Amino acid sequence: MMNDQLYHGSSEPGIQTLMPQISEHGEPYIYFSSNIIVAAFYTVHKVERPYNWFPYGFNEGNIPVYNEYYPNALEDVYAGQKGYIYECIKNDEMSNPTNINCAVVCKSPVAVSECI
Repeated sequence: MMNDQLYHGSSEPGIQTLMPQISEHGEPYIYFSSNIIVAAFYTVHKVERPYNWFPYGFNEGNIPVYNEYYPNALEDVYAGQKGYIYECIKNDEMSNPTNINCAVVCKSPVAVSECI
């Protein structure tokens, strides 16, 4: 069972309320993760939105595993970048229609409870 704390990674500072955006799935979603490490990958967008490229997968225990797709990829993507992890509380409007491990989406605005 998932806890009530969810995380949203963004390169945008100062967000007080997260708003839905058209996603790669063609729906206006706000994406959250129940795993703070996964949210951290989303603090930097190297590929223009609405498309994303993130170098991770999961092992059999559903622990995020980083994949170095080319030499120094992590440094190339994340060096010198600033990112923010927004903490939010799970609500009844959230679901996982994408079946992505530890992902939750919401189609309505969500208040931020804290920012890292």
